[in-house]
Amino acid sequence: MTRKFLFYSALFFGLSFFSLWAKTVQNSNTLLINVSENELKELKNNKIISNVDVFTSEDKTKQSLNFLIKGMHTNSCSTALRKLSLYEKFSSFLDFVKESYYNDSTQVLTFHLDSPILPIPFILTFKLPRISKEGRYTFIFELGMFKGLQGEIIIDEINDRCLFSTTAHWEGPHTGFNDTIIEVFASTLAKLSMEKLIRISRF
Repeated sequence: MTRKFLFYSALFFGLSFFSLWAKTVQNSNTLLINVSENELKELKNNKIISNVDVFTSEDKTKQSLNFLIKGMHTNSCSTALRKLSLYEKFSSFLDFVKESYYNDSTQVLTFHLDSPILPIPFILTFKLPRISKEGRYTFIFELGMFKGLQGEIIIDEINDRCLFSTTAHWEGPHTGFNDTIIEVFASTLAKLSMEKLIRISRF
């Protein structure tokens, strides 16, 4: 076994290790930005992390909403997103989505929502690209009670498991609903949605 062979073998394995290490570090950095160490442990144990804060202005004429939800799929993103990218089929995935439409050319998604956990039936219309791979995706509500709401969906893959993180912010005229009511129904709806969508997209 020559020194030249040993040198190139070491170089090959070194580069292979560096490539793997670099990918791991990149994923870790992504996680550090969006997920704390404690949250990551909870997510790996299949816990959905959700937080919704709603505030009414002092003059009672305006409201603001901050929304956050994170969840980790049991499978890779390629497996999970095969079904989760089919927005027009969400009415068959989620009980409270009575109708769902998606226009690929305009990237406009419409949900008709109705459920006992909602204060009233309502329609959500927002612009969102069809998510088929990891990355950052922005969305905006174009119509409805939370018109103007803007948010971001982050999809990342960590150790062959797909991580979902969604944040959103809205400020606008008072909805007529108590802050706590909005917090409860938004958080409950988000958790139920993510749990169900993760469950049905495993295969």
